[in-house]
Amino acid sequence: MKKLVFESLNELFEAKKAAETEDAPKAENIGKVKDKTEKSKAVKPTETKNEKAKQAIAALEAEKKKAQKPGNMKQTPSQKKANIEAIQKKIDAWRKKLE
Repeated sequence: MKKLVFESLNELFEAKKAAETEDAPKAENIGKVKDKTEKSKAVKPTETKNEKAKQAIAALEAEKKKAQKPGNMKQTPSQKKANIEAIQKKIDAWRKKLE
């Protein structure tokens, strides 16, 4: 009887040890983990005010060219003209900021 109890206890402890080693977190190199987190951080590009203004002007001018194209049937000529004027005002405002 003692032998049977001893064997079952041994099996129980061995099963516990096996479960602990499977569930235990693996030891990782702290340097590698730090490198991974630094690489995954978003890096915001630094733009100067001049670069930002130039990009905005270029985008608005492209939008203005699209608005000037014929075939924009959803707008009446007066709406189209008003839209182009609004875009031009935005371009002028950005040019003032650029100066």
